Amino acid sequence: MSRIFTLACVLAVALATAFLIIGSASANDLTGTSITCTEVSGSFVQFVKADHPIVWHVSVNGGAFQTLPTTETPPGFIGSGTATADISALTSGFAGQSVTVKAFATWTAHTSPTVTETVTCDAPPSSTTTTTTTTTIPVIVGGEIVSAPTAVVASPSFTG
Repeated sequence: MSRIFTLACVLAVALATAFLIIGSASANDLTGTSITCTEVSGSFVQFVKADHPIVWHVSVNGGAFQTLPTTETPPGFIGSGTATADISALTSGFAGQSVTVKAFATWTAHTSPTVTETVTCDAPPSSTTTTTTTTTIPVIVGGEIVSAPTAVVASPSFTG
């Protein structure tokens, strides 16, 4: 009788373990992805502690995929949350141009589908600063001192 009881307990534990593994493995999912010139982000649902970490992999203009540091919000979330990676270092040389960004996320034993987005990065900031200086030069005209609003530049002339 004790053998039957032991066998029943072992089977119960095995079934419970199988349901936990299958349940957590099939429940988690990426529900949406956003790609800009500066970041890639996704919404994840039905995650458990064992599903973390989430990592983004990004390719720009057909280059090799690069694994990027990813920030989870909230960190190590249970249930729903987001994962975001800064891609500005990969897109910084494309200011003012359209680039094709491909991204996919990985987490414990899973890989999301690859998402492709064409984004146009902002124009580079102007690095040229123009400073205007106005110099007032006093001029004597007919015995009176008059201030000229701007400097007068003339070629030197030689008389001789």
